[in-house]
Amino acid sequence: MRAVLYDACERQHAQKRELILRARKEPSSLTTTADKQQQLCVVMGSSLQAKLVSESAFEYLLGAAVHLAEGDTSSSISDAYKRQQHEAAVIARLDSMGYDVGYRYVERAVTNQTLLGSETLDIVKYICKEFWEDVFRKKIDKLQTNHKGVFVLSDFRFRWLERFSSDDAQLKQAAARLLHFPCGLLRGALANLGIAAIVTADFAQLPGVQFNIRALVAAK
Repeated sequence: MRAVLYDACERQHAQKRELILRARKEPSSLTTTADKQQQLCVVMGSSLQAKLVSESAFEYLLGAAVHLAEGDTSSSISDAYKRQQHEAAVIARLDSMGYDVGYRYVERAVTNQTLLGSETLDIVKYICKEFWEDVFRKKIDKLQTNHKGVFVLSDFRFRWLERFSSDDAQLKQAAARLLHFPCGLLRGALANLGIAAIVTADFAQLPGVQFNIRALVAAK
């Protein structure tokens, strides 16, 4: 499952690289927004509808990963202590899967780390721009830091939670659980770039999400 999720992210990155190369060769053809969308479809070898189906397939795959991590549902566990243990195990599995995917993804995507800069802030900026755009098709909306190793990344419309609503208690609980995967994804990406960190996520109004990063070991 981890390998499949990683391959899905890697294909997104490869498609973006191919689009950039094609645009450089034929810059005059990208004159309007419609032309750009059509060019994107041609590069991906399918229609825009097929691209949307691909994203839906990834969402289904992510849901399957969460289901796999859950194993026996906690609702079937009557003992409160065992239910807490089960929930902690689910969170650990999701975080671990995300960590592996993030670590391996950056290993392939970043060929020369020296170009990112040597400061922790430089690396977090890379996460907010290039990394976020590769994985979520957009940049982070807002970055805040206290310049003491704590960073808050705000995504006002987090792509993986666009179908979730804050008005539904069950969906909020599912969203909170799912967010452990992207937290692990961030933690793995940062670890590959030399930063050991604690990553958590919270939300007030879905699909907006805040990712909180506390760097434990700064980049070299």
